Amino acid sequence: MLRRPHGPADVTEGASIDVGPHPHIGLQTVTWLLDGQVLHRDSLGSEQVVRPGQLNLMTSGDGVTHSEEATGHYRGRLEGIRLWVALPERTRRGGAAFEHLTELPRLDLRADGRQTGEATVLVVLGGEVRIETIEPARLVLIGGTPMPEPISMWWNFVARNRQEIDEAYRAWRDREREGRFGQVDSPLPTIEAPAPPWWRAGEA
Repeated sequence: MLRRPHGPADVTEGASIDVGPHPHIGLQTVTWLLDGQVLHRDSLGSEQVVRPGQLNLMTSGDGVTHSEEATGHYRGRLEGIRLWVALPERTRRGGAAFEHLTELPRLDLRADGRQTGEATVLVVLGGEVRIETIEPARLVLIGGTPMPEPISMWWNFVARNRQEIDEAYRAWRDREREGRFGQVDSPLPTIEAPAPPWWRAGEA
């Protein structure tokens, strides 16, 4: 699992979150916003604005393309959490999917206390842990079962070996002919993939 933060950043007339169409394989993207708005588009035809407290879940399966864009009207703070979750063997070759959740389970812990300042910290926990705060705080607790096989990841591709990454790279490079990743109806320019670092110069 890879954590990729959304912000914190300020969305203005001249600065936004815009990330053009790009591919994924072998993972789920989990997007949860604390502040702001982001427009999600993908090759399934999804077009969804995610807002604070809501969650977008996109499953790439064997191939999907998506973009992340400013809504065009929101101005202000943007902050959230993005997780890449490697898919297990039984689902990673399946079809792509998208879900938007407007309400999530809530647990009220009003006994937390006070905190000072703002901080974003990633901590790996083991065993029994006690957490105390001195102001209201947001905690993201992530758990799961270790993957039984090695994972290979390069750029936006999560695979099991270099051959699978090579195949995905070629399919994205030749996407107009291949069709594996579909198309996104986005005004943003498509992001090209760099060649895998283990390729020799001129290798196709």
